[in-house]
Amino acid sequence: MRPILFLLVLLAATSLGFIPEDQEWGNTEQFDDEEAMNIAIRFQQSWNQLVQGRSRIGLYHLLAENFYYEDCKSRKIGWVKYVDMAFQLNTPGVVTEARADKNFVIYKVQYGRQKQEIMLKNYYDHHRMERAQGVIC
Repeated sequence: MRPILFLLVLLAATSLGFIPEDQEWGNTEQFDDEEAMNIAIRFQQSWNQLVQGRSRIGLYHLLAENFYYEDCKSRKIGWVKYVDMAFQLNTPGVVTEARADKNFVIYKVQYGRQKQEIMLKNYYDHHRMERAQGVIC
């Protein structure tokens, strides 16, 4: 009885030491700031094209499921109103700076006089906009 109990304890102790690596959160240094800038520029180009083409469903696929926009007065809006706001601006955004933060790319984009800070999350297949925030009122 004791050898079986010992083997079970030994098996449990060795199997608890193995933790599989999640590809989404595994490598925190998967890209640097230069690559973050390239990702931000490519993402913003896609966003600008979809806004110019008035493709609401295309923009929806670039947003994370729990996306929200917070303006400089701390009001939060969902993706539908954010897309409507993008259609009303109808101004291509220009990326001014970007940085990498774990699996996120955080970049600033200028729409005429309006400036936003956008956070992209690295999902398995592509980046999606997780959150946006107005910087200048």
